[in-house]
Amino acid sequence: MNNKAKLMISGVIFLSLFVCAVFAHQVNERMIHERGYDLDTVDIQQLEENTPFKAPIRSRKYFRDTNELRRSLIEE
Repeated sequence: MNNKAKLMISGVIFLSLFVCAVFAHQVNERMIHERGYDLDTVDIQQLEENTPFKAPIRSRKYFRDTNELRRSLIEE
């Protein structure tokens, strides 16, 4: 296949993806307006100042100790 054919195929793929993206954006905008969502105001759920966390933040374990895993399965 020569370079002209590759260029034509890549152009067609790009244009088809671009047209699909524009169409999907328009559908998304239409659905937002039909449902009455207001994108200018965003409600953020905030915690009260004295709300305790349910679990302490722990460091991540990237490698699991198999003995520890066995013990935790036996205890359950």
